[in-house]
Amino acid sequence: MIITRRIEISKLYAFTKKNMWFLVATCIITFFCAKYFGPEKLQQLTYPTGVVGTALAFLIGFRNNSAYDRWWEARKIWGKLVNDSRYFALKVISLVSVQWNSELTKEDIISAQKRLIYRHMAFVWAVNKHLRKSEWKETIAPFISKDELNKLQQEQHIPLAILKNQVLDIKALYEQKYFEDFRHLSFDTIMENFNDALGKSERIKNTVFPMQYNWYMQYAIWVFLILLPLSLAGYFDLWFLPLSFLIGYVFILLEYLGRHIENPFENHPNDTPIDALSRTIEINLKEVLGESDLPPKIEPMEGKYLL
Repeated sequence: MIITRRIEISKLYAFTKKNMWFLVATCIITFFCAKYFGPEKLQQLTYPTGVVGTALAFLIGFRNNSAYDRWWEARKIWGKLVNDSRYFALKVISLVSVQWNSELTKEDIISAQKRLIYRHMAFVWAVNKHLRKSEWKETIAPFISKDELNKLQQEQHIPLAILKNQVLDIKALYEQKYFEDFRHLSFDTIMENFNDALGKSERIKNTVFPMQYNWYMQYAIWVFLILLPLSLAGYFDLWFLPLSFLIGYVFILLEYLGRHIENPFENHPNDTPIDALSRTIEINLKEVLGESDLPPKIEPMEGKYLL
């Protein structure tokens, strides 16, 4: 997620250079066409340029709204995951207690609390790595036992396997009288919320934005970038060159914006910052456990964006 207010020209150029140089080429070709055909004939292209430009504006607006909805939904899902994770840790601390079974020791309770909360940290980071399709083993190794880690390597869906282990562990603790009946239901609801967060994130990740939009958008932009300088050359003499570039580049930037926010889990600067959110959950849950050796917050890359 980009957090800086400064826009680097070099970055914009890197992302838009293909269409930008196409626009420059059409402006240069138009310069020679204007000499050959004369301004009167080029003025006849004003109406088709206006129609294509209007249609393109609607298409870009619709596509960018849809892309932003995907990005914002991903941010809401992970915002709720942060809240649910904090609530889960508070529930573990308050519900898993020695008062329900006098045979349990304080060490038993602390061990169970830490195991549940640390496994949830592993779940959050596993969802993170699962969405970004990156290596997960080293990231979650500090949060679970070696035996559980080895068993996870045999699973295909790591976050789901961790969630299954969590549910089974909670069930075992309930049977051992770590908490009473109606409090067990609270954990069921929270586990359901975690499963929802996983499923909703996967829906965004695996539902590809319709490629037809990208194709039609690219073709429409190319047509518009060809017609725009031709139509302006009939009215503004050599001033059509800067005007064509400015107007055309606005459309290029708007198309770039939608294309780069439509997939929020691709490990790009425009992504939902799930690394930073995962680390926030880790810090918050360790604080709930009363730990003082906390990991540092994830700082913005180059002071410009969070991953």
